[in-house]
Amino acid sequence: MRSPGDGNRVDLPFVLLAAWFALASMQLLMNGLRPPLATTSTTTMYVLSAIVALAFLATVVAWRLGGSEVMLFVLVLAGDALLIVVAFVAAGGQGQIMAGLYLLVLGLIAGLALRRTGLVVVLVVGVVGYVAGLLGNPLLDSPAYAVFTVIVVVLVTLVIFRLVSALRDQALHDQLTGALNRRGLEQSAGLAHDLASREGKGTAIVEIDLDGFKAYNDEFGHAAGDDRLARLVSDWRPVLRRTDLLARIGGDEFVVVLPGASAEVAVDLVSRMRSANDVPWTAGVSTWGANESLADALARADRLMYGHKRSRSGRETVN
Repeated sequence: MRSPGDGNRVDLPFVLLAAWFALASMQLLMNGLRPPLATTSTTTMYVLSAIVALAFLATVVAWRLGGSEVMLFVLVLAGDALLIVVAFVAAGGQGQIMAGLYLLVLGLIAGLALRRTGLVVVLVVGVVGYVAGLLGNPLLDSPAYAVFTVIVVVLVTLVIFRLVSALRDQALHDQLTGALNRRGLEQSAGLAHDLASREGKGTAIVEIDLDGFKAYNDEFGHAAGDDRLARLVSDWRPVLRRTDLLARIGGDEFVVVLPGASAEVAVDLVSRMRSANDVPWTAGVSTWGANESLADALARADRLMYGHKRSRSGRETVN
C-alpha cells in the first residue's frame, strides 16, 4: 500500500475508513438485534446500519476506482454526517460515548490523509455537528461528554496531522538543503508542468552540476562540502520565482523546473543564480515539451550540461 505522501492516491486511509464503516454498521445492527436500552429504537438502528453499509460499499468502490484525496474527503464528511445523526438519536450515555469514540477514530483517519484545508473542514463539521447532535438529544446524560470528546478529538487529530505532515515533508525534501529530492521533484514537477501546458505555456528545465566539488570535499572535508551545498541553495532561493521548483537529485547535482517559462527566461535566471553565489557550476537548459516526460527533458538538459562541462564554455545553450 502507498502512504499518504505518494501522489494523490491514499490506499491505507481508504482501508481504515472502510473498516470504520464496516464496524459501525455491524454495531448498529447489533444494537437493533439486541437493544442496549429500553429506549433504543430498533427501527432507527436497522436503518442507520443499512445506510452505513452503503457507505462502506461506496468507500470500497472509490478506493478501487483510484482512491483520490477528494474522494476520501467526501467519504469522511459522510462519516461526520453519520455521527451527527447517531449523537442526536443516541438512547443514553453509552451511545453518546460510543459516538464520541467513533468521531475520534474518524479524526485519526482524516489527520493521516487529508491536507490542511480538508482537515479543517471535516474537523469543524464533525465537532460542531457532534456537539449540536448531543445538545439536541433530549436524552443527553451530561454536556461533559461533548466537552471532553471535542477536546480529545481536536488534540489527537492535530497531533496526527502534524506528525504525518513532518513525515511527508521528509519523504519529499533533501534533509541537508531543504530542496526537493528526486521523489519530490517527480511528484511536484508533473503537476506544475501539466498546469502550465493547459494554460498554453511552456516549461523550462535547468540541470546544474557543481564544478570541482569532489576536490573541495577532499581538501576541506565533507562538513565544509555540506555547508557549501546548504549555503548555495539558500542563496538561490531569493532569485527563484514562487512557482519555480528547486531539487537536489544527487550529491552535487541540482534541477530547477520553471513552469510557464521559456528557455530564454531560464537562461536569464541562470545568470542571476550565478551572481547570487561564487560557487562554480555548470548548467544545461532545456525546454519540456507538452507531451514529453520529465525524464526525457532532464536527459536533454543533462547532455547539454555535460557538453558545456567538457568544453568549459561556461555558456548555456538551449535545446
